[in-house]
Amino acid sequence: MKTVFIADAAASLKPATDTSLAFLRECLKRKHVCYWAEPPSLRLEDGRVFVKAARVLSCADGALPTLSSPLKDFKLRDFSVGWIRKDPPFDASYFSLCWLLSLEESHLRLLNRPSLLLRFHEKLLPFEAFSRGFLKATDLVPTHIGEAQTARAYLEKKKTLDAIRKPFLGFGGSEVKRFQLKSGSPLPAENELELTQPYLPEIASKGDRRVFFLAGKVIGDFVRMPPPGGHVSNIARGGSGKLVPMTLKQKEVTGRVGKFLKSIGVDFAGADMIGNRVSEINITSPTGVRTFYSLSGIDLAPRLIDYSERSAL
Repeated sequence: MKTVFIADAAASLKPATDTSLAFLRECLKRKHVCYWAEPPSLRLEDGRVFVKAARVLSCADGALPTLSSPLKDFKLRDFSVGWIRKDPPFDASYFSLCWLLSLEESHLRLLNRPSLLLRFHEKLLPFEAFSRGFLKATDLVPTHIGEAQTARAYLEKKKTLDAIRKPFLGFGGSEVKRFQLKSGSPLPAENELELTQPYLPEIASKGDRRVFFLAGKVIGDFVRMPPPGGHVSNIARGGSGKLVPMTLKQKEVTGRVGKFLKSIGVDFAGADMIGNRVSEINITSPTGVRTFYSLSGIDLAPRLIDYSERSAL
């Protein structure tokens, strides 16, 4: 099978923990012919999308991949499977990547589908699930998205001035700030559009939970704890992981999340939960597979690559 990974520069990745490299290593074990491409290497010519990619010669455990040189030119549809593993931010280059890739969806299996990456936003997906009847209001983390003035009024209505603010187009726990406001003080506004949520104290004591979904089924989960005194639990921001069994309520909520994801055609997702409430559903480039493996001894990469092989066009 011929597989292409469309991702950030391989040299920028953390070899011991990167999820994309875990998938790549599993593909190489299966003798897939693998290539690595960066988004700027894509182009459109007369209705066909082309890509310049490097052949992956090897990728030892804990090491970065060894790539061939120079890059080779391909029609994108020459590949059977393409993994879209480009990290956000959701900027013009990311949108352009997905628009180009969307033209080829009927010619190779792209995971996740670029048209879905354009249609759905990870911070809004829980509310999409709510609007379609899969989730209840009590399954959602209270959230306001908009300007600072209306966010302030929202927090007052919720009877709290202890809040989390983060950019609507942010990712990976970047620029997440906690504000404990005094009555009458303004809410800081640093971006045109920001997400505001009441601070939930349980994040400090119980962390949040990353739940992996494949074709609508839960395939693994673990709890992420923020560092002492912190409010961001992302592993990339200094958080740590541990295994804590899901409660019956959490299983019930994640079951409904899975049905929603299957209904919209999402293949692989990583949902984040605080207690019984869903805060985000990441479908762009879900991470944490290696952390889950280090905690549980369960490698999810074979299941993901099994799925890609079965669904190859």
